[in-house]
Amino acid sequence: MKMEMHHEICARITTLKFFGMLKFRVSCKTAVLLRSPPIGEIDAVRLCTRRMEHISGLDGFRVPKYQRDDIQPGVLNFGLRNFHRVHNAVFFDDVLHIPGNKDWGIVSVGISDSHKHAYNNLKEQDSLYSVVSKNPSGSSDIRVIGSILETLQCPSDTEQVITFLTDPSIKLVLLTMKENNYHFDRNFSGLNLFDPKIQGDLVNCDRLNTTHCTPRSPVGILTEGLYRRFKHTPSSPKITILCCDNIIRGGEVTRGMIHLFASQKYHDSPFLSWLSEAVHYPNAMCDRICHTDAYPDYASLQQTFGVRDDALLTTEDFREWVIEGAHLVDNMPIGFGDIPGIRIVDNAIPYEQLKLRVNYGTRLAVACVSSAIGYSRFEDALEDPIIRKFANCLMTELICPNERMYSGLVDLSQYKENLIKRISTKQLRYLLDRVVEDTSTKLKMNWQPVLEADVGDVPCLGTTVAIWAYMLSGHGDIRVPIDANLNVLEPLARALVTRPSEDTVRPFTEAVFHTNSFRNKRINNAILGALKTMEFVGIRGALQAI
Repeated sequence: MKMEMHHEICARITTLKFFGMLKFRVSCKTAVLLRSPPIGEIDAVRLCTRRMEHISGLDGFRVPKYQRDDIQPGVLNFGLRNFHRVHNAVFFDDVLHIPGNKDWGIVSVGISDSHKHAYNNLKEQDSLYSVVSKNPSGSSDIRVIGSILETLQCPSDTEQVITFLTDPSIKLVLLTMKENNYHFDRNFSGLNLFDPKIQGDLVNCDRLNTTHCTPRSPVGILTEGLYRRFKHTPSSPKITILCCDNIIRGGEVTRGMIHLFASQKYHDSPFLSWLSEAVHYPNAMCDRICHTDAYPDYASLQQTFGVRDDALLTTEDFREWVIEGAHLVDNMPIGFGDIPGIRIVDNAIPYEQLKLRVNYGTRLAVACVSSAIGYSRFEDALEDPIIRKFANCLMTELICPNERMYSGLVDLSQYKENLIKRISTKQLRYLLDRVVEDTSTKLKMNWQPVLEADVGDVPCLGTTVAIWAYMLSGHGDIRVPIDANLNVLEPLARALVTRPSEDTVRPFTEAVFHTNSFRNKRINNAILGALKTMEFVGIRGALQAI
């Protein structure tokens, strides 16, 4: 129990000096928790609706110019993650500043225990919060986001969430849930019907009295809400479900999961035909850095403006949202496609691949190797010339299998340069720990397609996996990273690191990539080569050897 609490509650505790007193920032699995100053130290007002008149008069502090009382919900978001609040919610705050878009407010739903911290803070602040965006040049912008009108938390508010889904005024559902909340099968391409929560939603429901059917899984809640929408208002406007998580072909995958769940639960019901016609699932790609240390900005907000915001987030000034336009319903916000950062395209899949395999894949690898060396933030790690060279070498390795396709989207040299600049922005304080969490899931989803492409050697990928295995094994003074599959992977990693051979590397990579006798031996050979090098020259030596 103590070990579970250690992994779940505190990944790292550091001390910071603020106003001459020791403060604590706790980097946790669920969020960066912010401790407010002792009473009497700072005379600060809490960000909330009744304080907006005061806050709006502060220079350098942007607040919504629209009247929130006039805004009606048109968007339902599953997931109270930081990413949603620095990305989708900010875009829709822009939407609400455009005349004629008063019915595009957001209802955001926490769907796991990890969202409760954000839920509690937002409820205290009438769902208002600040976003501090940082530019690599050193400038910053502080903005209060008002697009989230209501905040809910499952399972206590599940029936209310379903009621919103049945409301014809809800035209768009956003999914920002984190990958494990999809209840994927082993291949991360469909729904695991044998998952206990999915089984419970399929079985424990009286179909003759749907008002007493309260599902617990996100796909169960979504499908139940769509079913009641069909039963009660079958002629309601079409609805779009937009997956904004790190999933290749996210729209297609989401459609397959909902339709599979519905076919298991409703069989030959006319609901299945309605579902095919009334719901659209565009593919999309979203990009903005959110795993940052927000404490200094939280403290500065109180010191400079006298405002306390326990839901404040720090992010970069870059933001991008690529959406397939062919599958969007006609009823979208006025001027949506003209908002800076939004791109409507015919095919979003190449953008998804570039983001997940190259962009996020590079961040993941740099986070793993840098954490093992002892760094805690990207900007510090990338000042190390060995890690910086490793990052550039890795990007070339990840781009290689699809270079022709990627070069048609962007200038690859500029893309690599901009990515390094983004993640190494000093003012951003981009945390490595949060990226390393659940690496096993990210490796499978981001890198297996690169490995199966069978184009060239993969020394950088192999070295990354070898270093990550070393971290999992608990060797030395390196802290074991948080991972949902740690119980399975830790003994396999320990065997691999202790006795590196074909007999130990194969079970490990099969467990990570869920492939029997992983057909591409390049990764196994690269892992064994890296472990052998590490044995003689250590982790830095292995990186330098590449």
